[in-house]
Parts: sequence; C-alpha cells; structure tokens
Amino acid sequence: GNTAVFVITGVNDTTPPVITPKAPGTGAIFNTNEVQVSGTVSDDSEIVEFKVMGADDDLVWYEETGNYNYSTTITFENDGKHVISLYAKDVAGNEASLSNSRYVIIDTTAPGIEVDVPATVDADTESVSLVATLTDNFDEIRYLIDGSEEFYHGMSIEDLVDFNKEITTELNLEPGNNVFNLEVIDVAGNTTTKEVEVYREQLSRISGADRYETSVEVSQKGWETSDVVVLARGDEYADALAGVSLAHKLNAPILLT
Repeated sequence: GNTAVFVITGVNDTTPPVITPKAPGTGAIFNTNEVQVSGTVSDDSEIVEFKVMGADDDLVWYEETGNYNYSTTITFENDGKHVISLYAKDVAGNEASLSNSRYVIIDTTAPGIEVDVPATVDADTESVSLVATLTDNFDEIRYLIDGSEEFYHGMSIEDLVDFNKEITTELNLEPGNNVFNLEVIDVAGNTTTKEVEVYREQLSRISGADRYETSVEVSQKGWETSDVVVLARGDEYADALAGVSLAHKLNAPILLT
C-alpha cells in the first residue's frame, strides 16, 4: 500500500515561454547610454534560462500574477539605433526570443553651431545677416533665436545621419550693443546655446583712404548737389580751417586739393 509521487516538470509542455516587454517603449529616445529594461515572462513550466542582450539575467517569480518579472539596466557604448534582444528557455527545452520587437535610439551627443556675423557695424546699418551652421549626428534639429523658432528639421530615418545645414537669418539692430541668444536642440533634447553680440555704432563714421578721399566722401554724404564748392589745400591745415566758416556760410562742401 506504499505510494510514491513523482513530479516531473516540463512533461508534455510544448509551448514556448511568452516574453512581454514593458519598458522601454519601442522607438524610445534617450540622451543617456543607460536604459532600464523590464517586463514579464510566463510559461506552463519553470524558466531555467533568461538573457537580455545575450547576457544572463535574473527572473523573479510572482505568485500573485503567476509569472516571472525581469528588470535590468543595459549600457550601450555608441549612439544610434539599438535593438533589444530577449531570450527565454523553460525546463522542457522550449525557447522563445524577441530580437526585433523593441528598439531604442541613443543620442548622447550635443548638436553643434558655428556662427558667422560681424561683431561691429556702422550707424547706418539697420540689420545684419547671421549665418549659423548647424551640425548633429541625427537629423532632427530645432534652432531658435531669442526663443523664437527659426528652423526645424524632422527625423528622416531613425538612425545616425551626418546633419549639416547652413541657416541665414536677418537680424534687426538697435544703436549700441545687440545681444542674441541662439539655441539648438536635437532629437534627444541635447541642447547647445551660444550668445552673439553685434555692436551698432551710434555715430556714423565717414572716411576714405586719405584726407583727400575723405573730403570727397563727406561732400557726397552731406550734399546731393551744390552750386558752390570751397577748395582748400590739403597740405596746409590753416588753409582748410579758414575755409570752414566760409563753407558753412555758403552751405557748401569743402574739397581738399
């Protein structure tokens, strides 16, 4: 009347494990190379082997849900698109793998910006062209000046792309120092900022290659036409100075000879 009971796990189990990823979401974008991976594994038999990205990982059995949970952090060495691979095997030898259902985009590289704009302009210059060269390793880029969006390019493919784009913006200038804040934001939120200053002179400078050409420039700037021209020697300061009062009285330009 003696009785023995033997429990043989895995007998008649021909169903592979079911791997259900929870995080990260497929196509998720990270500006860090460390990504938390989690989910569940269920099976009619005991799971004896589980791998994430080819490396053994631990499973935790939850009696109340009747499945295994996994949670681990994986580190990617390079920026780009990465597929997360998962593998499970039960005691009966049934296997399951996921190698194309979840992928992430890693972008730890900040975008670049190079600027070409004059640092100083004369008083008559009311605006300047600012040329910004934007670069990044993905092609989704947002470019702002003083918080206003000047340019946006959406991602064309979900992988590394050498992005290089020149953007020209016309900037209005006030007399004195003008400060502009530039901001470039990439697909992962990495941000590069640059402050640009352009000084607009508050007095208009009139000049030529020498004193003779300068007198011509002054006459052209001050008069469109004139019936009278005061001539003065350019090599004698007293001569030129003496002619100033006469030129003022006649409302005429002075030319040096």
